[in-house]
Amino acid sequence: MREIKFRGIREKTGEWVYGSLNVYDTGEEFDIVSHSGNCTWTILPETVGQYTGLKDKNGKEIYEGDVVVIYGNEIRSVEITFEDGCFCEKDNSELYIFNSFCEVIGNIHENPELLEEMK
Repeated sequence: MREIKFRGIREKTGEWVYGSLNVYDTGEEFDIVSHSGNCTWTILPETVGQYTGLKDKNGKEIYEGDVVVIYGNEIRSVEITFEDGCFCEKDNSELYIFNSFCEVIGNIHENPELLEEMK
């Protein structure tokens, strides 16, 4: 069974935090709760990303919103999204096909220039 966890950027400090996700009734406010339950952080809603359950070729966890390079016949960078019930390249194939051939190089929140380079 894959581990269900999320990440998001803290509102106050701008640092990444990891754990379980709390969504409030308004649907506009989110918290991340540490897996130990000792800490709760208010996060920027647009930065929420779920762990895909997969790791890149270097063993780094892949989250929704990550930008990865896929190595193969052609080398390309893609954004990871959740569409139609699975994690995949944005507008393309399911991620599980590529995870052993990919490497996380950043994310869409801290490295938006990587999206421009993909175009």
